[in-house]
Amino acid sequence: MTQRHCPVCQIDVSLDRFGDCPDCGCSFDAGPEPVSQECASGRDVAGSTARAAPLILAEKRQGQLTGARLAIEREALVGRADAGAGPVDIDLSRFPDNAVSRRHARLRPVGEEWQIQDLGSACGTFVNGQRLGSAPSALRQGDTLALGNLLFLVQIQQD
Repeated sequence: MTQRHCPVCQIDVSLDRFGDCPDCGCSFDAGPEPVSQECASGRDVAGSTARAAPLILAEKRQGQLTGARLAIEREALVGRADAGAGPVDIDLSRFPDNAVSRRHARLRPVGEEWQIQDLGSACGTFVNGQRLGSAPSALRQGDTLALGNLLFLVQIQQD
């Protein structure tokens, strides 16, 4: 176990190599600092006031919106729930005929925008028809996001 100091909530955290702060949700990688400047609780590590507006993913089938929507306000692991693979923040197993990996992608607010990162999924993550590699990619209003064979229209909730 390694002791880390969370710069957001100012507590000391005992972690193996990876993990989240139990108080505010900041994700730590192998280093001593959080993975991103924005923690899962929405508190900003760097003190910036720039915040991404909530992200809405509206499901599409056969070119039509189905009415199913996912509202996302903080960093989230997207995938298919499986006891052996651990929990996900957004469980897509409720969607019929999905081909989503257990740990498919990560959605993350970065400043005023949203980014998605494929986590090595079997069926891929696509933005506007382009398959993503392992690098994060920005999401914009009106983009089409495919997670496996599930299609979503990206909507950025405006005030």
